[in-house]
Amino acid sequence: MLYTGLNYHRSFSYITTVNDKGEIIAQKKLPSNGGIVEFLKELGDRMKVAIAAIPSWYWLYELLKDEGFNVKLSHPLKTKAIAYANVKTDKVDSVTLAHLLRSDFLSLFIGFESRLIGPQPALLSPPGFTPTSRTCRRRGALPFRD
Repeated sequence: MLYTGLNYHRSFSYITTVNDKGEIIAQKKLPSNGGIVEFLKELGDRMKVAIAAIPSWYWLYELLKDEGFNVKLSHPLKTKAIAYANVKTDKVDSVTLAHLLRSDFLSLFIGFESRLIGPQPALLSPPGFTPTSRTCRRRGALPFRD
């Protein structure tokens, strides 16, 4: 089984894939478009993918799910290994996501899949569009603050 941490941004994504032993199999910086799917398919089909829940995660989550990948959505505020890291780079974040997924310590963002049933164009964000956090909270993509 392979485990992939995907640190997604509007213009590029950093992807790190590790095996069962935690050894890095592949690591690459790619433009945030369809190239992500092709890169992941080259590595094989037995793979879990972790994505941090950022404002524009909907379309990428749906794309990877439709391609048959086992996608897990990381809760960005509860993933403390990333939030409190001393060295915070995209490369380090993608490695951390992959290792947390492999060791089953990833804080998951749950309860969103019921909102994705059926066509909901207001929820899906196309590449290049980043809604504000206020918009995401209204859509239910981010939890409300206490």
